[in-house]
Amino acid sequence: MRQLRIGRIVGTAVLALGALATTGCLGDSDPVDVELTDDHVVGVAIRLTQQFTAIPALGEGSANEDLLALTDSMIAHHEAHLDALVDLGLSPRATDLSEFLAQQIVQAQNILAPLQGEEHDAELLEILEILHENALDYIDEQLLPTVQGAELEAELNAMFDTISADLVEIRNVQAGIEAPAT
Repeated sequence: MRQLRIGRIVGTAVLALGALATTGCLGDSDPVDVELTDDHVVGVAIRLTQQFTAIPALGEGSANEDLLALTDSMIAHHEAHLDALVDLGLSPRATDLSEFLAQQIVQAQNILAPLQGEEHDAELLEILEILHENALDYIDEQLLPTVQGAELEAELNAMFDTISADLVEIRNVQAGIEAPAT
């Protein structure tokens, strides 16, 4: 059952990347425009930061101190990225990917809601790992190649570095949870 839930997250992430490449801004009546503007890019980047503050907050009830430290750290530095993105003064525009990222927050909440204890913690870490891997791909393959503003590019690179570091920490916490107590 757990593999099926995680498989849905991965499968829909792949579909979202394809949708981003073939559709324009949601809600526009204009012809499809596959060129992302910096306003589109910042819209996706803001959604990523929201995702990485909302989903880690689901670990607040954990008894695992390493997981609590990880999620607290993630929330703090992604809130800082959100502030930096807002300070750029761009007008975020929705894309299929930004809408998909919002849906992933709800999907993660639904997956984690019935779980408790170690099962909840393990599932949360697995979801965070997958979402961080996907975010690195989004930034590297979809956002950075289209960004025009130097300040936005610098912030995306900073986000990439933060997400990469988070991924290492997620895997370290996973290894600690999976390792038998000695």
